[in-house]
Amino acid sequence: DFDISEKIMKAKSNESRDDILVTYRNDSACSYVIVGLIKKFAGKKVYVLCDSGSDNEARAIIMQNLKLLGFSDVCESEELVAIAGDISKLKLGLSDEKYKTLSETVGRVYHFGLELNISKSYSSLRAKNIDGTNRIIEFCCDNSLKQLVFMSSLSIFRNITIDDMPGCDERSRFVPTRNM
Repeated sequence: DFDISEKIMKAKSNESRDDILVTYRNDSACSYVIVGLIKKFAGKKVYVLCDSGSDNEARAIIMQNLKLLGFSDVCESEELVAIAGDISKLKLGLSDEKYKTLSETVGRVYHFGLELNISKSYSSLRAKNIDGTNRIIEFCCDNSLKQLVFMSSLSIFRNITIDDMPGCDERSRFVPTRNM
């Protein structure tokens, strides 16, 4: 859908982009990461993109899970900003203005927004999991380059050892290819 190498060449440095975007999945792992980010990066905004009808509904969903896990204090944090969106849609389902603002202020993205349901067909999961990931990668290249932390659940299917994992970490170089 987009030429990633062209976007990377046009993108600015993200030196002053300190805010964080988390694509939300309603589970405890995602909630623990949100809490950790708010505590580690005090004073930085942690935007949480939730698939819901409104920002208020997104906030209610996120707060309910945080409270269930005993993180009521985080619910009061001004750093936590809930945003309604849809990662499978262009511009993450956001207005042009909101997308532009996020793309200018966010420097790191934690992508949890995958749908995990082994009883569903590939075609029913494609929009959220494949197209959504492509939209997140595109967002990470818009306006300024952003770090992407991709949370994968591949390990639930078998016992994966460190030897099975691809050689990729924060020091790895991303090299765009035409096949992307």
